[in-house]
Amino acid sequence: DPTNPVIPGSASSTRYGLQMRSVVASKGVGNNIETVNLLPTVTVSGKVVMSNGPALPDVSVKIPGIAFSASTDSSGNYNINVPQGFYNILYEKEGYKTVSSSFSTIASENLSLTIPDVTMYESLETLVFGKNNNGQPIEWLVLDKKGNKTLVISKDILFQEKYNDERSNVTWETCTLRSYLNNSFRNLAFTEEEKKLIAKSTIENPDNKGTEGGNDTEDYIFLLSIDEVNKYFKTDKDRACGGGWWLRSPGEYQFLAAYVDDGGRIINFGSFVDYYNGVRPALWLELNQ
Repeated sequence: DPTNPVIPGSASSTRYGLQMRSVVASKGVGNNIETVNLLPTVTVSGKVVMSNGPALPDVSVKIPGIAFSASTDSSGNYNINVPQGFYNILYEKEGYKTVSSSFSTIASENLSLTIPDVTMYESLETLVFGKNNNGQPIEWLVLDKKGNKTLVISKDILFQEKYNDERSNVTWETCTLRSYLNNSFRNLAFTEEEKKLIAKSTIENPDNKGTEGGNDTEDYIFLLSIDEVNKYFKTDKDRACGGGWWLRSPGEYQFLAAYVDDGGRIINFGSFVDYYNGVRPALWLELNQ
């Protein structure tokens, strides 16, 4: 009967080390054959939230390669119906970093699956300000805004330098890198007009596991602390910058300084202060517009 499916057949394949069997049927006349997937569909539910907790609406939720997609509602919730299988799901929204996650619906006996909440982080704004040692414009990532002040850090490692010229017990207040950044680097990288936009800021220097952080300082240019790099860069991937880079916090001994390694991991123990490491300067800009 051309209007009814023929006897179902089966096909098997192996994915991710597991064997899957899908049941198919064909219907139609002559060469006009349509394949019908008889696998049950599973309703996948989840929620998308912002990094500070609130729900994130209007996020595009889609599975690459197949026509299954949805958007989050005002409460950040979504539902998407897919056949049983293994999937990679993408979450996209303008102004936010794309997030992906993988899941399987094979073991969903009740044909529904709730996956863990997904957190999306805002994409960092950038601006161009000053010039590096090669005379090229420096690109900065915007980390924070308070009133007319904007906190930025160089997008890339600008140069390699010692935290301190000699291996000795130092703090951010007394290290030679602080002096270099606030004098030679500031004069070389910025014009007189640009220097007027850099705010002189009170920088707190907390201890690290009992190692003295030193006195608060007044700086135009500084490095991020352990607390700040955790606050503004949520993952190792966000912190990775093609090499290690200094933080201003002390290491676990006074002759060590904390740093971020080339994989983006924060090394609280630290490295010898007279070793060379990458430098990503940070500063507060006073911008009226």
